[in-house]
Amino acid sequence: MAILEIRNITKRFGGIVALQEVSLSVDKGGVVAIIGPNGSGKTTLLNVITGVYVPEEGEVLLNGNCIQSLSPEKVCKVGISRTFQNIRLFKKLTVLENVMIGSHKLYKRGLTEIIISTKGFKQEQEQHKKRAMELLEFVGLKGKEGVKPENLPYASQRFLEIARALASEPQVLLLDEPAAGMNAVEIEHLIELIKKLSKTGITILLIEHIMGLVREVTDSVVVLSYGEKIAEGNYEDIEKNTAVIEAYLGKGAIKC
Repeated sequence: MAILEIRNITKRFGGIVALQEVSLSVDKGGVVAIIGPNGSGKTTLLNVITGVYVPEEGEVLLNGNCIQSLSPEKVCKVGISRTFQNIRLFKKLTVLENVMIGSHKLYKRGLTEIIISTKGFKQEQEQHKKRAMELLEFVGLKGKEGVKPENLPYASQRFLEIARALASEPQVLLLDEPAAGMNAVEIEHLIELIKKLSKTGITILLIEHIMGLVREVTDSVVVLSYGEKIAEGNYEDIEKNTAVIEAYLGKGAIKC
């Protein structure tokens, strides 16, 4: 059963059509990759899903409910979290504090209790801290809690972003080029991490250029070119698709 559905999404920027009637669906616990050449509309689609952009046409549904008019904050609250193509971490905060920020939507205490730091708020905060520590261990950053993000290796910063996204306890996790800048060992770690997340029931939609990763983790692949969906299917079918080879795979896709 589809947990996330994209129905005939069209997004324009002036006279430029960034997305043209794009549709796809992702089942609960599934992993779907969006691939395509630069400028094909991949990140624009993620921005539509997360409320950064409002589409001119079409619908985005989460559990059957339309969310395409919600703000990014409300999209997060209903169960969709993401990482970014360009890393966005809070440089002045520690690794642990960065992850704890991701759990802000889960706090049940009111503003007054937070300001005066009531016993109930402190207990809740401690629970979120414990969960953040568990997530750091899960992504491979145990022992780095007090470090500033800028002092982490580039790949570790990407894993930190994933931990922060998971802190909001999302139903759907969007990953925008998560393997960018990673070496072969780090990519293998990312592959295992995605597989573990899928087994927990979290649904994953990812943009990726490294085809070895796409092959290993996905249930299906959607291919965009110039804002249009030109193919959809399992990795083996996509790899053999003539239109995909001409538009993308034959022109520099990283096999890894």
